[in-house]
Amino acid sequence: MRAVQLLKFIALLSFCTASASALEAEPDTPDNNEVIEDVVVKGVNRCGSWPIQHERLRGCEYAVLKKEQLQSVLILRQEFFETCLICQGNRCIGKVWQDFRRKEKVLCKDLFWTPTRITKNVMSDRDSPLRVSFTFKISTKGRVEDIEVVSLQGDIAEAEILRLIRDGARRTRFEPLVIADTTYEIVGIRDEFVLNE
Repeated sequence: MRAVQLLKFIALLSFCTASASALEAEPDTPDNNEVIEDVVVKGVNRCGSWPIQHERLRGCEYAVLKKEQLQSVLILRQEFFETCLICQGNRCIGKVWQDFRRKEKVLCKDLFWTPTRITKNVMSDRDSPLRVSFTFKISTKGRVEDIEVVSLQGDIAEAEILRLIRDGARRTRFEPLVIADTTYEIVGIRDEFVLNE
């Protein structure tokens, strides 16, 4: 049974090569139990899971779960639900993986908190350096909610960066998590934008 899971795991990694290699290059940071591992896709900058209005995001790449991958992902979600998530009621958080478990970390991200839709055509004249870390949840409807700034470095006010992140999040969708007729929300997902450092 473990061999079958491993083969499915390897097959799934084939569709997420870009995000897997990005995370391989990214050092692990310790997280507490309320925060899912960082969701960071590496392009020229560390650009988060969805675009914000910052012209330095031109070189960024974003992981998106394609329609043709969805059926496989839904099947694998059933198998890896308890491997990737800790749930109470219909509220889940991601398990924290050690350095030597990077493949599991990437698999869980790809299965449970990779967007199915983002809008890429947002640009403005902002070009100052920025580092912002924030958390959010994926609601039972697959929407981004409860965005909170954890840390911010840059010459932009927290209210303004929160507005930019929320604007991008409004155009972002995730496949709702449904297991055995129960719809779950995933809380404490941590994300980051690091631009122009």
